Amino acid sequence: MHQITLGISRCLLGDLVRYDGAGKYSVVCCNRLSKHFQLLPICPEVEAGLAIPRPPVELVENAGELRVIGRDNKTIDVTQALTTFSQDKVASLDHLSGFVLTPSSPSCGLHSVSIRSRDGHILSENNSGLFAKALVEHFPLLPVIEEPKLVDVYQYELFKLKVMMYDYIQHNRQFIAQSNSGLIDLLPKMNHETTKESKIIFVNRWLDTMGYDELVKILNLITS
Repeated sequence: MHQITLGISRCLLGDLVRYDGAGKYSVVCCNRLSKHFQLLPICPEVEAGLAIPRPPVELVENAGELRVIGRDNKTIDVTQALTTFSQDKVASLDHLSGFVLTPSSPSCGLHSVSIRSRDGHILSENNSGLFAKALVEHFPLLPVIEEPKLVDVYQYELFKLKVMMYDYIQHNRQFIAQSNSGLIDLLPKMNHETTKESKIIFVNRWLDTMGYDELVKILNLITS
């Protein structure tokens, strides 16, 4: 089977790249996703030139401008370094078919990051870190998920299947069609869509209507 590549926050592989010099080893990524996909580790903060360990940073809004400021030392400002890296790196990731991100990270959090005022009050929650935001803006249909959600068996199988379908459509690969797979009915309808983007949207909506057993059935058929 063709090797599909997933981006992954590097700390989830256990690499000691977090601000405190620790890792955040993910069993579901290392022991399960790695069996199905090639994992491409990325740590925006380290690759942007920040040290290990390093002072923790957070998203801060000041005078209407979003900055990445030191949590304990407000003189630290790494906004430009992270913004420049994120924009440059994301532009080179068109070979990816999905990405697994780290919750609450000011670089890799997806809808889980707080924005604070200069004096520390929470202004809003459910925001994304700089790298995650750039990734989603550049590839709005790319399957992305925060690692803790993969613990849920339904979310895990749904993410896997969306990644595979994204890869097949994006790279014009052929499906393995079997008469009882459900794909026979899907493919003619999907082929009425005129662009890759509309095909991916069509497939994702279809997958979102499926139950767990249906997802597993399709996965087993297209990977057998």
